[in-house]
Amino acid sequence: MGQILKVNTETGLSQYLAGIVERLEIVSVDANMDPILAGSIPPNPAELLAGDQWYQLLQECKKKYDVIFIDTPPIGIVSDALSMAKAATAFILIVREMMTKFDREEKVVRKLEALDANIGGFIYNGISAKSPDYEYRHYNNEYEKRNNGDREKIMAKVSVILPVYNTEKYLPRCLDALVNQTLEDLEIIAVDDGSTDHSPAVLKKYAGIYGDKIRIITKENEGQAAARNMGIRASRGKYIGFADSDDCVDVSMFEKMYLLAEERKCHMVECHYHYIQETEKGNKELHTRGNIRQHANRRDMFIDPQVSPWNKLYLREILLRPGLDFPEGLIYEDTSFYIKTIPYVLKSAYLDERLVYYFLRNTSTMNVNKNKKVADIFCVLQDILDFYRRYGFYEQFEKELEYFCTKILFCSSLSRIGRVKDAALEKELLDRTFCFVSEKFPEYKKNPYFTGKIGWYIKHINRRNSKYIGKILGHVMKG
Repeated sequence: MGQILKVNTETGLSQYLAGIVERLEIVSVDANMDPILAGSIPPNPAELLAGDQWYQLLQECKKKYDVIFIDTPPIGIVSDALSMAKAATAFILIVREMMTKFDREEKVVRKLEALDANIGGFIYNGISAKSPDYEYRHYNNEYEKRNNGDREKIMAKVSVILPVYNTEKYLPRCLDALVNQTLEDLEIIAVDDGSTDHSPAVLKKYAGIYGDKIRIITKENEGQAAARNMGIRASRGKYIGFADSDDCVDVSMFEKMYLLAEERKCHMVECHYHYIQETEKGNKELHTRGNIRQHANRRDMFIDPQVSPWNKLYLREILLRPGLDFPEGLIYEDTSFYIKTIPYVLKSAYLDERLVYYFLRNTSTMNVNKNKKVADIFCVLQDILDFYRRYGFYEQFEKELEYFCTKILFCSSLSRIGRVKDAALEKELLDRTFCFVSEKFPEYKKNPYFTGKIGWYIKHINRRNSKYIGKILGHVMKG
């Protein structure tokens, strides 16, 4: 395009979005079209397209132009075009004869459908009436081949991500349940997060017995979130499940969830679980957290969910989207991860069976009151809000986000603050709680989801009575 217009191609949209140039040069061709050149290729195109500068530019262009065409790189090769799914009114896909493979184009369509993007149609170019492939024989043959190269990359039906850190006491029980899964085509990705006990030896023993079924990744200690993120990147299954190394699952769990996902073509399947408290007198079954059920739609997934990943099976391709990860260095990372998956879970299913045995222990990561780490919830909720704004989902789910974040802060987070022994820190955390809510959601009391008992509670809790309510919740609520 630059050569045709005889203009400099080194400076353009990329340099403007990166802040290298202050003004965007618009090349005037005629009264009906104003091209904007891309400029030189930046090292981080996806980040630039996810930024506020790009969003503001689109809003300005919408005011000035009737139609805006954006020529993107191939969706099947890079993710730049996918980041614009919410900003674009429609996608028009270009198909070229003898170049575009049928199965790859089908995958592109699936990616766009997963983003709930509108596909306006196809342009079929490069066709020659003299071509022997003008009829549909060529594409029928290609469709049957199904791209063997991509098939080789998908080595398993399910990848199970297993972070491991100093759980030698419970690890054999966990691994026994995983290696004996009734779903044969399953890989276990055990990520040793710098364990200092005998956990690495346990993993090595099982890998020696079960061979390729267990893949061990060893890394420095960075926390459970970093271990899970690394496991996701290393996975090769069509679906991804998670397990905690100090818990265990039913041996039929992943087969049942996989079959349900395949039958209903789901992006996520969720099952029920056992919630067991370990005491000196023995084990005690507790009431489970969250309202685990078949969700009516994506909005319903925000309402009183169980956010943990270990009772869910996800379609792998949605977990590879930009920004969809566990925030590292924080506790409550499960909360952020679950909420960030919702926009992409267009279809979910619920398996009404208790297939996970989750144990509540005083030494578990989520159950040790680490005082100042209680404040991580503010970073986690900010991570969620930033994600929804960055990728264009905030307005669509604004009321659900308001409900979810406010309820978290005034319920489970307040119960943890109520167990903080340091009075000064307790006061600081309570102040931050009400500052966060008033700043982010000043009209939260008008939220339509706050009805009944929870609605009454939310409307009556305030900074003055929060200390006493926190003490009560801290005594009543577990975890």
